[in-house]
Amino acid sequence: MVMSKSNSQGLITWISEDAVELCLGPPVADQTLLKVEKFARWARSEDPIWLVDYCYGFGILSMVVRPERIAIDQISEILSDVFAESGCTIYGESHSSIEIPVCYDAALGLDLQSVSDLVRLPVEGLVDAHCSRD
Repeated sequence: MVMSKSNSQGLITWISEDAVELCLGPPVADQTLLKVEKFARWARSEDPIWLVDYCYGFGILSMVVRPERIAIDQISEILSDVFAESGCTIYGESHSSIEIPVCYDAALGLDLQSVSDLVRLPVEGLVDAHCSRD
């Protein structure tokens, strides 16, 4: 039997004995991504004992929970509070860019040659092109 509970964010549905789904909105809409970020920040900071794991995809937030520690009404109330919190942005208040370390050593960059072949640039040209961008 599937149990559902509607809240201000959408429909929360038990999809198995320990999994819950919440439709957050259209998959790549800014508001949907803001909700995902809000939930992720909340989950990292609060580390709720009832939440085992979660993932997001195609507009759906899926959560693996400990059903003996929480009811669907409680999840609905908690998520309403989480999504009502203000001040959260996708990249955080103080970050305007994300830096990702890159290594161009052939021994470590296992896909370097295949990317070079794909874009039809020599490896050196690919590295130069990548390094010249901000």
